[in-house]
Amino acid sequence: MIEVSRTNGEIVIMADVESRTLQPGPIRATGFLLSNIVFGVIGFGLVMTTIPFGLLTLVFWVGILVLCTGLLLLRGAAQVHRTWLHTWLGVYIARPYRVMPTGAAARLRTLLTDGATWKDTIYLLLMFPIGMAELIGVSMLWGIGLGMSTMPLYYGLFDKGDEPQIFHPDFVVDTFGEAMICSAVGLLILCMAIIVVPAVAKAHAKFAVWMLGPSRKIMNGDRESTPRAAALV
Repeated sequence: MIEVSRTNGEIVIMADVESRTLQPGPIRATGFLLSNIVFGVIGFGLVMTTIPFGLLTLVFWVGILVLCTGLLLLRGAAQVHRTWLHTWLGVYIARPYRVMPTGAAARLRTLLTDGATWKDTIYLLLMFPIGMAELIGVSMLWGIGLGMSTMPLYYGLFDKGDEPQIFHPDFVVDTFGEAMICSAVGLLILCMAIIVVPAVAKAHAKFAVWMLGPSRKIMNGDRESTPRAAALV
């Protein structure tokens, strides 16, 4: 966990004062990794539409409205993802944003100059390729493992010439012995999935804490976050 203390109005974040570590189970880790593509699609769509259009139309002033709307939507999506992380993995990430002052011009300046806004944007943009890779990798790992491990239960249901093919057209499973070999390999793949999938989820959570959480260095006391930093709990 990360300890936070206040000194003269400043928030000091001290890392790793408690040795509790994140250990998500394979089911929760799988659900989290499979769902990340949703945030990736939303984030990629928002970044690639609102920000370029806003920058191109800044000269007409309407671009400011479009750009600010896009950044606020990205902030909202990032906050939903923080909640999603806490729901699935038990990871709490404090809001890192600066408190919005009064006045439209001051609010606009704060939004555009807050580094947390742009870290949210970069994170959600990266979530598209990362989420796609996680979706494909996790689906293949569990799918191949389950399909091969249960091969003895259904290999005999196929007609002659339609038997299951494993990795290569010449490797056709048409005997019980071959099905048992496939089952043993499938069980090994499932054991690997039980270890690998939570490890990937843990790595993603740490990356999210780094990108979406408050900075580890001393921050000014004008952040929206409470005196509770991003922590793996």
